[in-house]
Amino acid sequence: GRSGLLLRDAFGARGALGGNLLLATGVDGVFMETHPNPAKALSDGANALPLKAVAPLWKKLVKIAEVVK
Repeated sequence: GRSGLLLRDAFGARGALGGNLLLATGVDGVFMETHPNPAKALSDGANALPLKAVAPLWKKLVKIAEVVK
């Protein structure tokens, strides 16, 4: 079995696909940068998910994690 937790910044430059792939490998957590309007963020807007995208993405990621675990 695995020991410890494996965490990754799943969304940054890789986008949602990176999160899907990382969860499929069995990571224990994800870090997401979010912003109501990434285009107007003062920093890291290019790496931020719009807040409205978080809930649908999270549901998908939970399903992937359930299958993997």
